[in-house]
Amino acid sequence: MTGDQTPTGHRVDFTVTVRNQFTVDSPAEITVEFTNEAPSTRTFQFTPVAPFTPTEVRHVERGAELQFVPQQSGGATDSVSVVDADDDGEFDPVPTTPTDGCWSAADEIVFTDHFTAVQLGPCERVSQTYSVVGHPSNDGCFPSGTYRTESTWYVGDAEDEKTWGFTVTIEGE
Repeated sequence: MTGDQTPTGHRVDFTVTVRNQFTVDSPAEITVEFTNEAPSTRTFQFTPVAPFTPTEVRHVERGAELQFVPQQSGGATDSVSVVDADDDGEFDPVPTTPTDGCWSAADEIVFTDHFTAVQLGPCERVSQTYSVVGHPSNDGCFPSGTYRTESTWYVGDAEDEKTWGFTVTIEGE
């Protein structure tokens, strides 16, 4: 996983780490963390899941996507709706078991269109863990390769827009 360079001059830091790899028992998990490195308390706005809203996670060479599903912490689920893409009456974007060895979602997540304001003191951070699954629009299991995602954030009001993103490499088919 490779994160973008954090924008200079804003005294913040983004990090992204792999919490768990894919196993037969669970999908992979990543954690995104945002730290205020300024000597004063500041307010940041995220759209809408703090600190990162992965609305699109696209393969850089193929027409495949991943879904990064925020886990139930920090109010993240208030910012997510689930579309019953397979019309089975269930609304679960993270499967409980893999299908043919692949952790692919049957249902799609949609993020609400609002800002989440977070006030952080010096060296305080906000983080969110995401389950990594294949997008329901994929034809079969998601292919190996590099996937890219970006999210918007703001310092203070919503007039000072910044973008930060990262790439994830999935190995094996």
